[in-house]
Amino acid sequence: MYCLTFRLLFLRQIRLVIGVGIFLDFLLQATFFVACLTIDSRRQKHDRRDLFCCSVVKNRSTKNIFGFENFGLKRFFKNTFAPILLKKVTAFFVIGLTFALFGISISGTVSLELTFQDDALFKEGSPIAEYWDVQEVYFAETSNIFPVEVFTGQLDYANENNQRKMSILFESDPEIGAISSDPFYKQNTLNSWYSLFREWGNLTDPTDVFPYDSYYEELSKFLLTEVGISIKDSLAFGEDQKLVATLSYLAIDTSSEDLDMRIDVKNSIEESIDSAGVPNSFPVSRFFLWFERDAILYQEALQILLIALAVVFVVTFLMIGNVRASAITLLGPCFSVIDMLGLMYYFSIDFNTVTIICLALSVGLTIDFSSHITIGFMSSVGSRYERVCGGLTHLGPPLTHAGITTFIATGILVFSTTYVFKLFFKMFMMIIAFGMFHGLVLVPVILWKFGPDGFFERDGDFKEEEDKIVFNYK
Repeated sequence: MYCLTFRLLFLRQIRLVIGVGIFLDFLLQATFFVACLTIDSRRQKHDRRDLFCCSVVKNRSTKNIFGFENFGLKRFFKNTFAPILLKKVTAFFVIGLTFALFGISISGTVSLELTFQDDALFKEGSPIAEYWDVQEVYFAETSNIFPVEVFTGQLDYANENNQRKMSILFESDPEIGAISSDPFYKQNTLNSWYSLFREWGNLTDPTDVFPYDSYYEELSKFLLTEVGISIKDSLAFGEDQKLVATLSYLAIDTSSEDLDMRIDVKNSIEESIDSAGVPNSFPVSRFFLWFERDAILYQEALQILLIALAVVFVVTFLMIGNVRASAITLLGPCFSVIDMLGLMYYFSIDFNTVTIICLALSVGLTIDFSSHITIGFMSSVGSRYERVCGGLTHLGPPLTHAGITTFIATGILVFSTTYVFKLFFKMFMMIIAFGMFHGLVLVPVILWKFGPDGFFERDGDFKEEEDKIVFNYK
């Protein structure tokens, strides 16, 4: 449940949903799937057909419905794939290719920039998409000026000390005003109810204040004027008819689209407002949400991936019980994530919240290929060469089936016209490709050269261990 550490709410929610889904999937596989598999095993034992269980097969065929011999993929891994992969020339080529791709991907990764176009979420041909296209052509917004609201909460507005602080906060003179002196404040854009109230009351000196006892009486008179009526919606009153919250308005000029600069602008405005000393006052802007999100997205992505890889390593170590084997297994998702980040740059795939979710999922999906091969290697007997061949022979076919079926399941997204689904398709294709390459090609080569000793010394030990946990149905 490491997703609870994420600062972005939507990432926490998505990861929680995914976590619940994975748990339910595990629960179904451990119960319903095992029960169905047990029944199917008994069907095979009694030579009954798969679709018509009431019919008994008299003569078993060694060929499938397509006329091919059964277990063809298993023979391919045993007789062709494994012997070719474990040749020195092939092994050097695989390692060289892996590091070459890794180097290229590192270069692409450092060049990635955060990108999320608002129009990407619009459906192609929809009225809003057409409106956006017209706006971009004829009314494109190139300004880096953003509106900001200044919120003041519950405080004693009639208090003379607070009045002076409010005067400093909203003073238009840059020599005195807290906001107007900020370097990123757009001059002549401050629209404050309090400044208009003071102007109506002829309070020209920043030290001048309304009398405490007549403050709200004067405010009520002001709100009846034409100017007061125009800003009345910016004030909120409590049941005692005293102010509980107010809004004032201004604009800031970031002068740049750089994320760091925009965060500096936001922090500067916050510090300027704090310097006035008005209690419960702070700037508010919907653009600040995007600034903060974008500012922490790189850090959040790094945190997600590092925590995911750490959790995967711990779980792998607990399941395998060998540090070296677990470290070799972790190479699969590590290389996969880096390669995906690099190719995102070269294939012009946006780096944003959607792709970060896919990258987080990739760790859990790619580890399956590496971990199964490692477990097959550790469970086999013989030399490292023989154990790698054994692992590929027994687990290569089901992993290939898993990769192909995942490709088919997500391949339908290629016809989608929605940005998110198209992005998911591209990312999942890379997840499958890199997961299979590193799990079925790189990890076996590393295990062949650097793999640890297996769990068993002879075949009889493995059979004895199996007999302890397998229940034979009569």
